Amino acid sequence: PALRGLVIDGSNPLSGTLDISNSDVYNNLKCLYADVATLESIKIPSWVNLYNSAPAYIIKNDATKWEGGYTKAPEPVDLSANGTSNCYIVNTADTIYKFKATVRGNGVAALSDDQTTIAPTKARLLWAASSWTMVPGDADNAWPQNLGDTDADKIVLAESVKLTEDGYIEFSTGDGMPNGNAMIVATDDDDNILWSWHIWALNGYDAASEDKYVTTHGLNVYMMDRNIGAASDPSDLANPTICDWIGTRGLYYQWGRKDPFFGSIKYNGYAGRMKFWAADGTVSTLYAIYGSSAATKKAPVADIPGWSGLRSSIDFAIANPLSYITATSAYNYSWLGTANAPDAPKTEWGNLWGNPEASALGGVKTMYDPCPVGYSIPAPGKIAFITSHNDDAASYYNNMSDWKYNCREKIFSESVNNDGTFSVITSTMKVQPYGLNFFIHGAKTPAD
Repeated sequence: PALRGLVIDGSNPLSGTLDISNSDVYNNLKCLYADVATLESIKIPSWVNLYNSAPAYIIKNDATKWEGGYTKAPEPVDLSANGTSNCYIVNTADTIYKFKATVRGNGVAALSDDQTTIAPTKARLLWAASSWTMVPGDADNAWPQNLGDTDADKIVLAESVKLTEDGYIEFSTGDGMPNGNAMIVATDDDDNILWSWHIWALNGYDAASEDKYVTTHGLNVYMMDRNIGAASDPSDLANPTICDWIGTRGLYYQWGRKDPFFGSIKYNGYAGRMKFWAADGTVSTLYAIYGSSAATKKAPVADIPGWSGLRSSIDFAIANPLSYITATSAYNYSWLGTANAPDAPKTEWGNLWGNPEASALGGVKTMYDPCPVGYSIPAPGKIAFITSHNDDAASYYNNMSDWKYNCREKIFSESVNNDGTFSVITSTMKVQPYGLNFFIHGAKTPAD
């Protein structure tokens, strides 16, 4: 991986195939001069596009052939073929994908002054985080070895992200793509973010085939089998690890925002890590907590430049997808800055996620809905009978405090420092059946 330049000439009797297909080697190699007939071929990563031109920094003689790479025009998988959305699921490594980048979300306005289309000039990868994995051989009593940054750059290859002339964003998944999440942004010439899309990587996953048929108050609906951004489903595994349980959490959202925040190791926050790509191309590792090295920055409503109401907060959120917007009691602590927001779900701000409370069966999916194509935020009527902790319907009504936990999981009991480092492990893990249970295939229905 440290290889920066290589010259192969008559004094270097290298023959056969020169293999630089390892992504780390290829990405770090700044110059390769191979002017010798005895070198038969150069093997490069399969995602490199050789259709239009060869890599400018690899000079070879005419007798040397390429191995790997695209030798004809690639045919990307069109993620937006059946509709546009703010979230797209990718399930295959080493594959080129594309989606339409001139439409905001699904293109359905939620507010009267919404702009549903954009005209970006550039695109880039903003962040990526892989699913957590355990220390080998110590899966029951150890902190995860990978906190989200390991192999995160293989979810979406940063160098592959591009905006095409016909208004699509193309990108490639890496060889050995892990399960995880990433965000791609479209910008103007000055790198201002115009919109962003959540890329959800799940190897081999087909959402439609895994949907659950849920019976609730006599209403039958199909629901996705996991939270948005969840990397695993422990029920499919013979011996799930702590990380498999934690991986069911998925991502976090401020109500009404289309963009997710990366999750954490502990149920009450802390210590997830992500790879972050700045506009100037620099790459860093950031913690998914608040602080100087944090991915998520606090942005008080009062500090939003030129703030003048609901529109200002929404526009700021679009341009700053990693800013967690805070507010004071003067705004009822609403990130939108509207004092009546928590008490008026059917007012204009309530339309951001399609106003699902306006009808027991649901509202309209809008450009701010965070779900993949074909899915939307469920209305109360579609999740009217879910319980916390157990199968007792009374638990749903009597244990509302348990809703603060996002999933059934094993919870770490150790403390984590604010900078994301770990304190010494002092106790073992606790098994806690937190979460909300859906009754599948009509196994149970409420009496009323």
